[in-house]
Amino acid sequence: MRWASLTLWAGVALAAGLAVAFRWPLRFDLSITRGAMRTRATVRVSPWPFLVSIPFYHRDVPPRAARGAQWNPADLPETLGRLRRMVRMIASVASLGHKLIELTWHSSVGTGDAACTAIACGQLWTIKSALAAWAYSRWGRRQGPPAISVSPAFDQTRFHTALHLVVETNLAVLLGDAQLRAALMSLLAMLGKRRRNEPAAGHEY
Repeated sequence: MRWASLTLWAGVALAAGLAVAFRWPLRFDLSITRGAMRTRATVRVSPWPFLVSIPFYHRDVPPRAARGAQWNPADLPETLGRLRRMVRMIASVASLGHKLIELTWHSSVGTGDAACTAIACGQLWTIKSALAAWAYSRWGRRQGPPAISVSPAFDQTRFHTALHLVVETNLAVLLGDAQLRAALMSLLAMLGKRRRNEPAAGHEY
């Protein structure tokens, strides 16, 4: 009888511990930067009271020295398509069970042709505006508006971007969000494809 009572209390304590762990607030800090020197992607996790952050994912790709291995205007359609998929993933994170802490996304694009650069900037603004509209509709203005910009580089051929996103959530919400799980699987598949094709032009991440 004593062992049965101890087992029962141990089960209750374990259930209570799991309930607390699944509801414990977590902050996910996503940072992606791509410039002339290298491409970096990092994800850090910080549990409440958010005093310490733990690295969860890190990717640092230096520039390639081989001719044709860098980004060029021919890669623009695929680059924009990749950004659209990334925006869909972030929009999935922006469900009612998550709280936005910070969202900044600044980019600069140049194709070597003024007209094409203007078109590329317009397409990039469309992608970012969709993300900003989603953020406003789901998170409101509690933490301040997202900081988003696109600047043309008419005298250069380049694509630079810097995204920083901080979201507060918990494991219970993450595990119960089917849309987010599907988006994460899509992102992992995209990253896997990037790894396999890295020797090709423009495939840095």
